[in-house]
Amino acid sequence: MQIVKDSPYGWAAGKPGWVLLHDSEKRIMQLMMKSMKAIELEELEIELIEGSEKKKFYRLYVDNLRLAYEFLFMARMTGW
Repeated sequence: MQIVKDSPYGWAAGKPGWVLLHDSEKRIMQLMMKSMKAIELEELEIELIEGSEKKKFYRLYVDNLRLAYEFLFMARMTGW
């Protein structure tokens, strides 16, 4: 399978990029930072609906999006 440069499936090839984590996912974020040596982190406060309460999110830069999504998938499926 050939990956097109602008393909939305680039993450599946293990490319680097940003992962957005909910405020409640701090434990998985810490695990990803430690095991994947991802240290570039941004804290965001986003108003999901105009006029609503702002929610806190974290954006973490990782070297391998495929591995990061596997971490997230397992954490969310198990409720960890």
